[in-house]
Amino acid sequence: VGVGVGAQSIFHQAETGAYTGAVSCAMVKDMGCMYVLCGHSERRTVFKDDDAAINSKVLKVIEDGLKPVLCIGETKDEYDGGLCEDVCKLQLAKDLAG
Repeated sequence: VGVGVGAQSIFHQAETGAYTGAVSCAMVKDMGCMYVLCGHSERRTVFKDDDAAINSKVLKVIEDGLKPVLCIGETKDEYDGGLCEDVCKLQLAKDLAG
């Protein structure tokens, strides 16, 4: 009770068709998911998802009737530099634009 299933990410440009290694919102919905992570730290650092790409994912997830779970946060270097609040404010503004 009170638990929902989600996906770790989606490919925001996929409507239909094969995109090897990527999933569309339609595929996620077909699996019964309600939520999609957007902006997780590994996606930002390892896969180089920038705020524009994360914003596109957030908007696509909402458009397709799913619920985004927006992940924000600073890197260790940003934390050490005292930039946590500034980084989080900027990510929120950019990732939720539109």
